[in-house]
Amino acid sequence: MAPKRPSASPAGGDTPKRARKTYTLEQALTAANLFKCMDLLAQSMKILEENYPNIERSTAVISGVMEKITCYEVLLKEKQQKKKHLVMVATVVVMVVVVVVVVVLVMMILMVVVVVVVRGRP
Repeated sequence: MAPKRPSASPAGGDTPKRARKTYTLEQALTAANLFKCMDLLAQSMKILEENYPNIERSTAVISGVMEKITCYEVLLKEKQQKKKHLVMVATVVVMVVVVVVVVVLVMMILMVVVVVVVRGRP
């Protein structure tokens, strides 16, 4: 029986393949990651536009890239709107809790006043 050969890596070496980390869509594409990616793409397109001598080619590349990333721009806007909505909901919840605490404190103060009035001043 012949000995087993080590598995070859894509680069042609004999190193074993590294385990790939798996992400859900929400983990991998956070709003911050997506914003950074979109910003880097915009910067790259600006560099290409300003420095590449073939205007027709650079314009075609830039419009092609911008067309392809539209879905990610939509996703980023959705994530930003969701974040704003969650912040608004959290703010409303905090305000309701504050109102409830104030009402409870006022009721406790009124109860103390009633007890003092009913018993008379000591």
